[in-house]
Amino acid sequence: MRKQISGIFFFLLLVTLEAFPQAAGEALQEVFNDAEYFFMQEFYADALPEYMKVYKRGFADNASINYRIGICYLNIPGQKKEAIPYLQKASQNLTPSYKEGNIKENKAPYDVFLYLGNAYRIDNQLDNAIKAYEKYLELMKNVSNEMTQFALQEINACKNATEMQKHPVPVSKVNLGKPVNSAEANYKPVVSQDESVLIYVNRLKFYDAIYMSRKINGKWSAPENITEQLQSDGDQYPCFLTPDGTQLFLTKEDQFNSDIYTSAFSKNQWNKSRLVGKTINSKFWESHASVTADGNHIYFASNRNGGLGGMDIYRSDKLPNGDWGPPVNLGPVINTSLNEDCPFITPDGKKLFFSSQGHSTMGGFDIFCSSLKEDGTWDEPQNLGYPLNTTDDDLFFYPVQDGKAGYMALYEEGGLGDDDIYRIEFVPETKEEKVPQIVPAETEKAVVPPLDTTQKPEKPPVVPPPALPEKITVHPILFGFNQALLTAEARNVLDLLVRALQLNNDLRVEIIGHTDAIGSDEYNMNLGKKRAEMVKLYLTNRNIAPSRITTSSMGERNPVAINKNPDGSDNPEGRKYNRRADFKIIAGDNGLLIIEPFQIPASLKK
Repeated sequence: MRKQISGIFFFLLLVTLEAFPQAAGEALQEVFNDAEYFFMQEFYADALPEYMKVYKRGFADNASINYRIGICYLNIPGQKKEAIPYLQKASQNLTPSYKEGNIKENKAPYDVFLYLGNAYRIDNQLDNAIKAYEKYLELMKNVSNEMTQFALQEINACKNATEMQKHPVPVSKVNLGKPVNSAEANYKPVVSQDESVLIYVNRLKFYDAIYMSRKINGKWSAPENITEQLQSDGDQYPCFLTPDGTQLFLTKEDQFNSDIYTSAFSKNQWNKSRLVGKTINSKFWESHASVTADGNHIYFASNRNGGLGGMDIYRSDKLPNGDWGPPVNLGPVINTSLNEDCPFITPDGKKLFFSSQGHSTMGGFDIFCSSLKEDGTWDEPQNLGYPLNTTDDDLFFYPVQDGKAGYMALYEEGGLGDDDIYRIEFVPETKEEKVPQIVPAETEKAVVPPLDTTQKPEKPPVVPPPALPEKITVHPILFGFNQALLTAEARNVLDLLVRALQLNNDLRVEIIGHTDAIGSDEYNMNLGKKRAEMVKLYLTNRNIAPSRITTSSMGERNPVAINKNPDGSDNPEGRKYNRRADFKIIAGDNGLLIIEPFQIPASLKK
């Protein structure tokens, strides 16, 4: 009997031991699924501890888990540099076919080097950042997409950051303190122009609340939660407050869309927010509207079709019937092939503050300002400088006093916790002094000391001119349909052009963008400009000074091949040759660079 009982006990023990790994595996899979859910929802602070549970249970060397942990850290204020060791480990085991959401995946995708470059850049390890971006481009050498263009832009940004940090702009940053700021994240501040009303977001445990505080006798009052008044359900965010503080504009986001709403303050409370209108909102992503003091002009960001790339800034004017008129893209002076966002117009409509990835930044988004000229066009945007801008993303600078000051959420050492709201003020120079000009890192002009005219100049030795190398021949480059991305073949051609520009410092070229005939004339002019600017970006990222490159667009107006057959049917092969960028020498021609036209089949010639 004892033997029988012992045998039964041994059998049950075996069954339990066999079931334990399966149960443990199922529990671990559930933890991983939770982490993936939070990750895909962009709740990175919630995803991180779940991934760490997986990491500590036998996945410390798993490149995919390290990759996910690194991205989580990159999106948590104050902890971004913690991403570096995880992304470094992930970068040691790569795959070109990464399986999302699979706990059995033990490798990382190639874009781990893009995120590693971002982490190094944010931590101000700029040389390491450049190496990581270059490694990503090496892995993606036969691919051209938004990610590769971003890597090119960030290489240039790292060089800019090195120069800009040498010449900081004097600013004061004052933490608003309690009761406005708290241990939770406080961000997206909008302020009346007399700085008596402040509305912002406070990230609570279960939702993002919209708070309002008033300045009374020079002190901010205890914030009031106005989320319920707006009936925003915790998924709306303030983006603009009219100068008198009586009309609030908000952005409502979900996974697929973002629209602009507005609410009026009456009878001592805010009304339910409502959509601004169909001409402003679309099926695409609209955000961060700003209105002039007279209420006649609205500026907003959108990624709708017809833009120059990513998010662009648009303007709409109020019609006599009170509706908003058709939005107009602000064009290539303001918008680039990357993202522009967070537009803020000063009450008089004369200055536009916005954030951009595509202008000359220190990395990620930087804040810029452009002034409206007398002819109604915008002048070249100016980077607001370091330390207001950093090597991290810098967004949502809300100007007051015509841009002499502003409000912004920052993560700073000594703050109350997560992001705090600060009042920023640009400090005027106390004395006139010569400040070295900040120039892009790729410029070929060096700052030299003044000549000592008290010494007798020596007669320079006679040096024979260097012999010219072989001729360098380039031809126009082609683009995909409705694309401004550079193909591998196009980059090979541009590398030859870079070589010619390096060998002849006097050489200046014009890049002319062209399109086929599909689409409106206005759309194609913008697309042609986008293509030309993408070529310029590639050249400047290879240390060619921007002043040596001009860009223009012909749109569909100068085809070299037929777009349609004689019977009126489409001719895709002919259109292919019209989607191009041409090169033109405009100064410094010494015979080194030869620009040859396409050899187009006779049947396709225009």
